Amino acid sequence: MEQKPTEHHQEEALLKKIRSKEEEIEKSISELRKSSAKKIEDVRCQTQEEVQKAEVKAQEEARQYEALRKKAFALSNDKILSDAKNQAEIIREKASKNFDSALNMILSQVLPRSEEKNLQKTKVTLGVA
Repeated sequence: MEQKPTEHHQEEALLKKIRSKEEEIEKSISELRKSSAKKIEDVRCQTQEEVQKAEVKAQEEARQYEALRKKAFALSNDKILSDAKNQAEIIREKASKNFDSALNMILSQVLPRSEEKNLQKTKVTLGVA
């Protein structure tokens, strides 16, 4: 009978060891779950921060692009305006020369050649000379 209690004590000791190991395993599993959850949350936060940084960078690049687009548009408008002014000046000069030529031709036909002085006076009066 003494052996049975010894076996019983051995079984109890073995069961205690098994329970102890089970508790250690459960504790390890719990710690791993907590650790994994923390790592997942850290990665999620890091990813959100990276996404936010990327969004901020994209918005800044969009603002810079828009500013450059407006500047290019303004420069092209300035260029177009400058070209138009130059063209207008060329046209004005040609028109002035054509007007002068036409006026000289008309005055030379209307006035006799002997009245060259009157022709000069008329030009001065009209602001052509």
